Amino acid sequence: MNSTAKLAFHLPRPYWVDTRVAALATEANYGLPSGHAQTIAVWLTLGSLIRRPWAWLALITIAILVGVSRIYLGVHFAGDVLGGWVLGLGLLVLLARLEAPVAAWVGRQGFVQRLVLSAAAAAAIIAAGVITLLAVSGSPDPAVWARFSTEARSLADFVSASGAIFGLCAGLALTARAGIVLEGASRRKRALRFGLALAGALVFWVGLKLVFPTEPEALGQMLRWVRYALTTFWLAFGAMWLADRRVGAV
Repeated sequence: MNSTAKLAFHLPRPYWVDTRVAALATEANYGLPSGHAQTIAVWLTLGSLIRRPWAWLALITIAILVGVSRIYLGVHFAGDVLGGWVLGLGLLVLLARLEAPVAAWVGRQGFVQRLVLSAAAAAAIIAAGVITLLAVSGSPDPAVWARFSTEARSLADFVSASGAIFGLCAGLALTARAGIVLEGASRRKRALRFGLALAGALVFWVGLKLVFPTEPEALGQMLRWVRYALTTFWLAFGAMWLADRRVGAV
């Protein structure tokens, strides 16, 4: 959603258009809406899970400071941050309304149907990127942005999200099929799951990035998709399955 909105609005970052802005960080894509500010949805979701006054205070403070930091760093206008907060809160409202019925519907689907849904969701993300890119193709960026906006009209973020969604959903489908229970596990099993998940994520997400080629571009994008899909598949299934087998063997 964030990548689609960024591409649709295709608006600059402050230091792209005003040399007086001291950029303490740099970004190669568009500014509106701020993806960091959009994570307000994550912080508020965590607050709803913890349900403690101190947690609400801490997480709301974090959400605000994240947004303010993006302005301070010179990578966002205030409007970009507000846009990120609005989009994040909007998605949070949709989650609150749709999570239960959608989860119930997905729960009634078989394994094959879940894999098909995973592939459809991944394809929809790529389609969103292609359609939006075509829609803005008639509005080229000013030449002065060129040295900053090197990835502004790339499908890389869509490819990453597509692979990540497919790996996550396919992994969860296989987890359900294997009868792996995610909640109520012992502390020992949870610790082992976390350790294996982190180790595997470093191997797939970081390790494969070092060895996968980026050129030609088509091959690089395909391998990028594979890297993100393997990472989330490991997090959703691989680490859980291996941890349960090791605990069971002991």
